Amino acid sequence: MTIRNLRARTALLIALVGFSGLAPEATARIVRGSGGGPPRRPEPPSLAFVFEGGLAEPLGGQADPFDGRYGYGAGTGYELGVRLRQHLGDHFAVAPTFHYVDFGATSGVGDFAQGANLYYEVSTSLFRYGLELQLWLGDRWSPVRPFVFGGGALAHNRYRDSLQYHGTFSTSMNGPSWTAGFGLKMGVFELTGAYVGNRFDTANLAPADVPAGTQHRHNWDYAIIRLGFAFGAY
Repeated sequence: MTIRNLRARTALLIALVGFSGLAPEATARIVRGSGGGPPRRPEPPSLAFVFEGGLAEPLGGQADPFDGRYGYGAGTGYELGVRLRQHLGDHFAVAPTFHYVDFGATSGVGDFAQGANLYYEVSTSLFRYGLELQLWLGDRWSPVRPFVFGGGALAHNRYRDSLQYHGTFSTSMNGPSWTAGFGLKMGVFELTGAYVGNRFDTANLAPADVPAGTQHRHNWDYAIIRLGFAFGAY
């Protein structure tokens, strides 16, 4: 072997050793440069508008057969509403709400102090201004996410009746209200069921044979099944 060949082989060996020492560092830089882990999902917005509508089933005195006293014979009605929901982290949210509820009216022919065989119609409805707290279960990225909720509200209860030949009568009463329920969120859709407690004292609805100013405890509880459509937060 000549000296020239020996020098060439020595130079080649040194180059190979040097490259092998640099390769791990270059590989590490490539790995670090690519992020070194799975991509992070973007944070969802924390505020949402939810538009809701559903069926309202009257309970308590509203659902009792109409008797000219404290039974109003209300039927299944509907609810329309909106809420502005602010998420407080992954599992809690607070939401001011507004809902309008119109129950099914009742009508027929009956005997009254004003006369016999008179046609009548009775209807009840309400506006509800509330504040609800929500507890969200599971992961925010789940395709179906359950939640529970509850809260309080001011209910503006409305009553209206009409009697043949004797015109119409209408009145309204304010009172506290509460709600509790359960829901499922599926993308932008929300399916919820709730029980609403709505009870108040008033003399506005006293029957004709009761002294004026006599108050009575009214139970206008109702149940709701609603479908919501959410804009904004997941």
